[in-house]
Amino acid sequence: MSGGNDLRVERDGAVVRLMLNRPQAMNTYTPELVRALTAAAAAIHDDKSVSVVVLAAAGRAFCTGADFRYMDAHRDDLAAIARFNRDLNHALTRIAQLPQPVIGQVHGHALGGGLETMLVCDLVVAAEDAVIGDPHVEINFIHGAGGSQRLPRRVGLPLALDLVLTGRRLTSREAQAIGLVTRVVPAEELAATVDSLAQTMARRDPQTLRELKRLVHTAMRVDLSVGLAMEEEAFVAHAGRPGGFSGIDTFLRDRRRT
Repeated sequence: MSGGNDLRVERDGAVVRLMLNRPQAMNTYTPELVRALTAAAAAIHDDKSVSVVVLAAAGRAFCTGADFRYMDAHRDDLAAIARFNRDLNHALTRIAQLPQPVIGQVHGHALGGGLETMLVCDLVVAAEDAVIGDPHVEINFIHGAGGSQRLPRRVGLPLALDLVLTGRRLTSREAQAIGLVTRVVPAEELAATVDSLAQTMARRDPQTLRELKRLVHTAMRVDLSVGLAMEEEAFVAHAGRPGGFSGIDTFLRDRRRT
């Protein structure tokens, strides 16, 4: 599995790591990077041998959004700008819709489109020195990759408006306090922490991981009664599938030995 020069795609057992690889440009998005990310997400989606996906970045920043040089070069071609934005939105939506859990590994600056990229991850582990924010208002521009829609769903309306309308930056600890970040670790421990987390999750039953992710995400979109009915249906279906009781069997077997 290869993503080309702008995106490194690495495989370690059941874990796939997608590495944004434009460090010289703080991993800003270009059409080439967007196409590579979309293709990688498409390949991963139906690959049942992949249990966990890590989204990371090379260099000193996680991501700072769209490449302004590309935007400037096409300022008089609104169709090209619209196509680029649509493709970026589609790429990030494909990541969000992956059935496998996605872990964001965030370091350095995660601004604008970088924050929008964080928002499509299920878990986000950030370095202590990471800087996170939404500076669209500072450059007199509008979100194009889901920020105005995913951010309030993640942190609530008041906090989303605070971040969007002021452009203020957050430390990783502040981002953790409002639910943007799951875990915060020293910068030098970031890669090892994410690797350990991903491998631990990858040792779980992959179908169980996918079903748990589906149910939790569904809870954000449906009425509670509908969600509970879906959970009950999933519970029975899981219990009836081959291997559905494997974890309970292991637990009981180990308990008999003690």
